[in-house]
Amino acid sequence: MLKGKINIAIVHNQLLFAEALQFLLSEYDFINKVNIYTDAAYFMQSSKEDYDIVLCDVLLKSGDAFDFFQIHKKRGSKAKIIFLTAVTENAAIKYAIRNGASGYLSPAASFLELVDAVITVYNKDVYIEESLRHSFLKSSGKEEKGLFALSPREKEVIRQICGGKTIKESAHHLNLRESTVQTYYKTIRKKLNLRRTADLIAFSIKNGLYQPGIRA
Repeated sequence: MLKGKINIAIVHNQLLFAEALQFLLSEYDFINKVNIYTDAAYFMQSSKEDYDIVLCDVLLKSGDAFDFFQIHKKRGSKAKIIFLTAVTENAAIKYAIRNGASGYLSPAASFLELVDAVITVYNKDVYIEESLRHSFLKSSGKEEKGLFALSPREKEVIRQICGGKTIKESAHHLNLRESTVQTYYKTIRKKLNLRRTADLIAFSIKNGLYQPGIRA
């Protein structure tokens, strides 16, 4: 379920590819606007729009997209980044996710899978292309596997707890029973092999599940 309409920026070298995505995405009622930037530096300088999602290639004219992504976050942007790129090595995917990217797809993905990724990421979850996912998880450590074992609801509970809310306050905010949230909390710690709330907060910040200062 979506709250509001989605604003998207496409930062990609290939204009024809970007325009095709813009045309197709604009057909959906839940998408408000889709703007194109063929250069990351120009996007950084000229864009004052408040985007929800940025679809970005890894290989950009103005340099490394990972550097652009870090600068973009440091400037206070709340936009979620989905990398849409032919660079599909597990190391690149791992680096992107560990540094806060919310999605990773290749041009081989179908358009419908891209739409699914946009909706998933907008709803504060992480999406990796299905054809890349198995290989990525197989090569990943316990942290990545634990991260992808979490359900969207468990991630909501994490954001509440990390934001300082008690189990009771979290239950009220999420419109759940207190016992249900307590069960979620125990399951989360078991999946992530974490004993203390402090450890959960550290893990969540490191893996982009929680950003201090942003209200859950």
